[in-house]
Formats: sequence, structure tokens, C-alpha cells
Amino acid sequence: MSVSHTSVPTSRLLRATVAALLAGAGLHAAAVPVTSRAALAGNDTISWGQLGPSMTDVLVPVNVTTAGARLASVTNPTGPLVRFDEGDGVYSGNFALGDQLLATLFKPGPISIDFSTGLSRIGAQIMSNDFGNFNGVLKVYDVNNLLLETQTFAGVASNRQNNSAIFIGIARATADIDRVEFNISGSTSPDFAINQVDLRVGVVPEPATLALLLGGLALVGTAAARRRTRLSNKA
Repeated sequence: MSVSHTSVPTSRLLRATVAALLAGAGLHAAAVPVTSRAALAGNDTISWGQLGPSMTDVLVPVNVTTAGARLASVTNPTGPLVRFDEGDGVYSGNFALGDQLLATLFKPGPISIDFSTGLSRIGAQIMSNDFGNFNGVLKVYDVNNLLLETQTFAGVASNRQNNSAIFIGIARATADIDRVEFNISGSTSPDFAINQVDLRVGVVPEPATLALLLGGLALVGTAAARRRTRLSNKA
């Protein structure tokens, strides 16, 4: 026999549940600091080797291209930058040997990078050019040049060349980062260097968000299966 009912179709219920869970996920904190390249989970990079060999003076602003063919503009308000390689006989820090670096050299930052695509995550290793304690400072701005977030990270600069330079990064819940500034504070000298920049185009759901989403979908599937069983029994 036929059975009339007013249940919401499973496909509509599924879409509504997903939308509600994702909307709820958007209520999490806007940004978190990231202290390792692996944790940043980037899907694109900027390599400074494209600006020339080690010991190249870089006039700013200068355009660069990411590995994913995205465009960005790099500048420093205090003047030209310099391209170095760690361990080239001139630059000796605590990046990994062979790292391609961009440095302010004898002048303050920030090193500012303006992107053509909105990002949700960005970071790089950084080192003061004067050995000792310092703070790495990372600021991110939106497309309207409004400051979204500032994070400060404690580090130690040395000449060990052992990849111990601190990683400073920011991960946001939305892809609203348009510009980033790398800088330092707390050092006896204002100049510094950064290595490869990792970035993320698009958003990576947090593990808790993924668990919530998967749990919600499981409940929807269970409810749908039960509804089909009831209707089958009544028929």
C-alpha cells in the first residue's frame, strides 16, 4: 500500500547538515600561530633562487612567481634586499646548508609580500643577522590593507647551519590573507633573513571540524536508513 509522508528528502537533509556544520566551523578562532613547515601544510611555495645567484642585490619592489604560477610583489620600505645562500662562504647562519635566502642586510624590514590570490596560511624560517636572542614577527593583512593578525615568536640566531632557524607562520580559518610582513624585534641589529616561503591557497578544515562533519554525516545516513526501513515495513 502507498504511504504519504512529509519527511525531508535525504539529499536536502544532507546538504542542510553539511552547510550547518561548516557554518558552525567558521565560528572558531580566526587564526593560530604555526611553528613548523609540516604543520603549515602548504600547497605552494616561493623560492628566492628566482631572484638570481647568491650575493645578488635585489631592487624593490620586485615581482616573483610561486611554484604554482601565482604572482606576488616583494618590497622593503627601507631599500634593496640581498639574495644569499646559506653556507656560500659569505652568509653563515642557522638555516640549512644551501637554503636560498632573502635578507634586508644592514637595514630594518619588513620584507613585505603582496599576493594576487587570497591565502589562508603562510610562513617561513627567519633569523636575525646578529647572533643571539630575537623575536620573529609576522603580520598578515587583508585585501583592504587592514591588519588581520600579528604573531610573535621567540628565536635564537647562530652560525650552526643546522636548520634550527625558527619557523614563523599563521593559519587562518578563511583565505583572506592578501599581504604578509616578515620582521624581527628584540635584536641588537634590525636586519634579518628568511628562507623559502610556504603558503596555502584555500582552507584546511581543522581536525575537530572534520570529526564534527563526519559525525554529522554519519547521523544523517543512519536517520535516512531508518526512515527507508520504516517505509519499507509499512509498505
